Amino acid sequence: MVETGPELAAGLKAQSVKEGATVTMTCKLKKPPAKGAPKLKVKWYRNGKELTEGPAVVMGEDAECNLTLTLKDVKVADAGESKVQFVSLPLSNITATSMVS
Repeated sequence: MVETGPELAAGLKAQSVKEGATVTMTCKLKKPPAKGAPKLKVKWYRNGKELTEGPAVVMGEDAECNLTLTLKDVKVADAGESKVQFVSLPLSNITATSMVS
């Protein structure tokens, strides 16, 4: 049996937030990676640039297969496209995209 890559149950949603607010984006996988499969690799992007965690950028993953990106103290410069990309098997990746304004 050939193992398939992850599937989304729910993608990211567009959101409008006020400057200085906190915004959290969430997407959900249909199921966790199969037992023994490589750990899911997750990358978050904002306006095409890969994000790294820090005081204003928090990335999370929980047991219910929810992946989250929280941006704290949002600035006007944070507006635009946010994207999550995750890979569980070689050549198998899925992305979800959201707009923040």
